[in-house]
Amino acid sequence: VRPDGSVITREDVARVHAPEYVARVFGSGAEEVIVQVYELIDDEGHYHRYDPARATRPLVDLFDGCAGVLARPSTWHCSNA
Repeated sequence: VRPDGSVITREDVARVHAPEYVARVFGSGAEEVIVQVYELIDDEGHYHRYDPARATRPLVDLFDGCAGVLARPSTWHCSNA
């Protein structure tokens, strides 16, 4: 929830993504989705742009940050106009 009260819900995400993807993002597969979307593992299986051993926060926190950006009034209102 943003300071202005806006929030991205599961239903919002479901409007633009397949049900299987939504289930993964809002379930135990969120970290795997983030790794795939941001290409954090290269074709040889090595971490790329991300090192879990050096991480200071859980990777799934990135999802909450992205949802917060999407919840900004201008983005949300454009998609709901």
